Amino acid sequence: GAGGLAEEVDEKILHAAFVPFGEVKDVKTPLDQATQKHRSFGFVTFLEREDAAAAMDNMDGAELFGRVLT
Repeated sequence: GAGGLAEEVDEKILHAAFVPFGEVKDVKTPLDQATQKHRSFGFVTFLEREDAAAAMDNMDGAELFGRVLT
């Protein structure tokens, strides 16, 4: 999971941010039913476990749209 997402970040942007680490199988940003905006987090699923590990190592603390990811 990726936390700390800026409001502008959608599934397409999240996919683009994580695909350098390997083939992305799925990206989801669950929406808040009331506001129809995501709740500052999303899920990125990689085909390979090693790629997911590399993404976590590299993206934890990285900035995306001015917000620090966790």
